[in-house]
Amino acid sequence: MSVIISTGNVSHSHQAHLINPVGGLKSRLNLWKKQQGQQQGSAEVGLEATIDIETNTTEPFVCSAEEIVQKKFELSAKLFFPTGSSTSARIRALDSALRRLSAEISSSAPFTTSLILSFPEITFSDNDDDDDDEDRNLDQSSGLAHDILDVWSSASQLAAKYGIQNLGVSEFSTARLAALVTFSEKSGLAVPTVNQINIRDCCVLPPSLISLAKKSGVKLLAHNDTLDVLPVEEVPGLVGLLGVTTLDDWNWQWLLKITGVVADRGVVYSQGWIVKFAKL
Repeated sequence: MSVIISTGNVSHSHQAHLINPVGGLKSRLNLWKKQQGQQQGSAEVGLEATIDIETNTTEPFVCSAEEIVQKKFELSAKLFFPTGSSTSARIRALDSALRRLSAEISSSAPFTTSLILSFPEITFSDNDDDDDDEDRNLDQSSGLAHDILDVWSSASQLAAKYGIQNLGVSEFSTARLAALVTFSEKSGLAVPTVNQINIRDCCVLPPSLISLAKKSGVKLLAHNDTLDVLPVEEVPGLVGLLGVTTLDDWNWQWLLKITGVVADRGVVYSQGWIVKFAKL
């Protein structure tokens, strides 16, 4: 049993809603609950209930299709996976999240400019010796963990299906990024075009990473997402707003952060979150 929740555009809301999804989700859930007349158990209808939280204060993620086609507007999505999720769960999450994103924006946007994958076990280090893959199942030819390669391969294959123009990653060190670029080129997959680094770490980037990015055509962009973007202890409170009474076995399966930018001005036009909760 699962439920997908979209906040819509919260870029004009409290600043904390832009960094952490909890506030934005609570706000939209409360509005939805009020609109539904506080009906109990409505989230548990069917095998998968997609809760539409549209209200008269909800703004869409995207502007007009005409502006997007004219490349005045860029839409990016960042996909977060829960800590400890399996490779197969992440591959399923990819398809589920992109299918939902496509449905969310299809009426206005013919494509998503970029998709960024965020692996919770990876944090940036300017010292490649600090990469924490030693105890994981490594692909000997690339040096990257098999689960990362498998998820990247699936993302590359799904990109065309869902209109994704560019793929990227978050928090990759020089060694990881070089390995992913080489693997992608050898395998005929999409090559990463973006590597996001947390703003706390990106003031002084290692020269090796800057050099690799220039050589490979990878943009190094800053982000301010929190390390634990949706803490598991917040899940019962969020799911409880849907009228669910048995909260112990619920967790989130994927989380999308949607950001729209006016390309020629660098101004954030929209931002919001889409999350899928499931009863395990």
